[in-house]
Amino acid sequence: GADPVLSWTGPGPAYHVLLRKSTDTDYFWLTVAPITETRYPILGVPSGKYLIKVRAVDPAKPDAPVLESPDLEFTLAPATPPAKR
Repeated sequence: GADPVLSWTGPGPAYHVLLRKSTDTDYFWLTVAPITETRYPILGVPSGKYLIKVRAVDPAKPDAPVLESPDLEFTLAPATPPAKR
């Protein structure tokens, strides 16, 4: 199957996407630098339960308040192997 893609609407000129396992307390940044797209593929993440959030930022105003989405909980299922023929 295809990798999941997160999409959203938001107020920012740019965004960061953060992810954590449901059993962890600290998020890690999926985005190294702010992105301007409102879609982000969730690539290379092992199966399991996760929380994800999007943070709206303005790179031109680093001291501006950050707006953050609520946590979104989701589960990534293990990849399904192709059917044998």
